[in-house]
Amino acid sequence: LTHPIYLYLFQYLPNMTTSHRVARHLFMLTFCALCRFSSAYTVAPPPISPATKLPNNIYEWRGQQVRWQMAGDPNAEKAVVLVHGLFVNADHWRRTLKGLADAGYRAYALDLLGSGYSSKPSPWDVDVSNKVNGERGRFLEDERTESRLE
Repeated sequence: LTHPIYLYLFQYLPNMTTSHRVARHLFMLTFCALCRFSSAYTVAPPPISPATKLPNNIYEWRGQQVRWQMAGDPNAEKAVVLVHGLFVNADHWRRTLKGLADAGYRAYALDLLGSGYSSKPSPWDVDVSNKVNGERGRFLEDERTESRLE
């Protein structure tokens, strides 16, 4: 329940009468039910990140968009990949990216699927889930295995 409209209705409209609260709650339940069956959405990033002042790049992976940024010399011998935690995005590493670039590293930060400017695939879309969940199909039977592990 972290859709921007839901958060707005829940957090920024707290001063309501009881009847308004009931109406808001019913609207949120309906909205969440509709979101459950809606398709995934992706917000296009600005060309330059306001937080890091670095170009935003998009990598297409299995039909999904993954936003990434790079700081430092593209030809640097050492590279570092920074992966954010929950409820943040690649811009969270703005100071770390600069520090690593200044230290001579090529530093990458990316938005995980479902975060920041990367795609937000619907968890109810079985076809997408099968494509993006790494462990699915890992132990499929082939000439190297004697049985299929489920």
